[in-house]
Amino acid sequence: MVQGEFDLWMLRPAEEVLERHVADRTTPGAVGLAVRREGVVGRWAVGQHTYEKESTPVRVDDLYDLASLTKVVVTTTLCMIMEAAGDLDLDESVLKWLPEFRGGSKHKVTVRQLLAHCSGLPAHIPFFESCRSMVEVQRLLHGIENRSPTVKIDTIEIRPQPGTNKLEAVLDLAALKRGET
Repeated sequence: MVQGEFDLWMLRPAEEVLERHVADRTTPGAVGLAVRREGVVGRWAVGQHTYEKESTPVRVDDLYDLASLTKVVVTTTLCMIMEAAGDLDLDESVLKWLPEFRGGSKHKVTVRQLLAHCSGLPAHIPFFESCRSMVEVQRLLHGIENRSPTVKIDTIEIRPQPGTNKLEAVLDLAALKRGET
């Protein structure tokens, strides 16, 4: 199949990569998009939205959250520029930038900890399950406490504190609570 001067069969290997990831269960589904100077020359969708059997199949017009990519490309770059200019101290509390970031031990969280994913905040919040608008998302965000995943070892519940490596913190806290240190 040819679109303009572009042979769409050249995209088949890219589609096969996505299909292989779905088959290997490294992702439940994905959308592929090929763009050239003249615009979009190909789109394809593979898999489903989740691993559940009744999950909705992915469509070519589905949108995905690229927050992780945005952080690496935009946020990290801006933080580096601001730190080099002396406008940002990575070890300052997030409160300086977001005064509403309060509750629990949030006041201890630094910009560096947010960037390094060791702030003690939940790793994933499924907003799509309970929020139908941006207002609801913001309301939920304001109520979030530092809630690292709770780990149960025997009957001991452990939550790592901001700034700690989660696995090390869990093991250290477990040892302390068992009296092994």
